[in-house]
Amino acid sequence: MNFKFVTADDQSNIYACPDNGDLLYYRDEARDGTARWAFDGTAQKIGSGWGDFTHLVSGGDGVLYAVNSGGDLLYYRDEARDGTARWAHAGTGQTIGSGWF
Repeated sequence: MNFKFVTADDQSNIYACPDNGDLLYYRDEARDGTARWAFDGTAQKIGSGWGDFTHLVSGGDGVLYAVNSGGDLLYYRDEARDGTARWAHAGTGQTIGSGWF
């Protein structure tokens, strides 16, 4: 699988966006260099439509920052951080800046 974006926070929550625009969640449960993944390494789909962003980075603690094609910076927060889709603001990105080309 090819990913457009991969980002992670300091608690080993990994967010990846493949070419189809889904937002996938992974969690490294070992955090010690050995392979021990939540859900046996199977990605959990927690969103769609993320492929339209030009950048995606983690701010930690479930916060994701995304830049859209118009240069707007959007704030998202994964409130669950467990592979289920539970987003702040009902999953609607909050525009917190512009000019982020």
